[in-house]
Amino acid sequence: MVRDYIEFQDRNAPLAYLITIRLYGTWLHGDERGSVNRQTNNLFGTPKIPFNPNLAKHEISLLKHSPIKLNARQRIVVENAIREVCETRLYKLFALQVRTNHVHLVVSAVGKPEFIMTAFKAYSTRHLRKNGLLDTNRNFGLDTEAPVIYGRKVILKRRLIM
Repeated sequence: MVRDYIEFQDRNAPLAYLITIRLYGTWLHGDERGSVNRQTNNLFGTPKIPFNPNLAKHEISLLKHSPIKLNARQRIVVENAIREVCETRLYKLFALQVRTNHVHLVVSAVGKPEFIMTAFKAYSTRHLRKNGLLDTNRNFGLDTEAPVIYGRKVILKRRLIM
């Protein structure tokens, strides 16, 4: 018989965060995929901002430079930078996927998720620039999505298998 000894568990700290970093200019408001903003559409269950060609055109006009898309070499540098953050700060990295226009990772770390996400973006930007793969006038990450919090090992293991 397996028992869940709740009284001995620290339920205040999440087991892990699922973090998504979208690269600059790759997913704008008004896009046909829908989007969320920080004020009204950033809660679970709230509707996304719907497709709106005029809004998308306006968002494109606000870009300071062209969208960032990572090539194979840049993806390796970003992956190594994220692994370095985890090693330096003693974070437990469960999963990592660096794509051409976004990054997904599942990490267990103590601290506010905003600071954790900022570290990943800062290290990635710094390493890309150090290797001559990102101009100093270009931004790496546009924004990070609100992290999904995993509070129990069973849920975390199930999600990582999917």
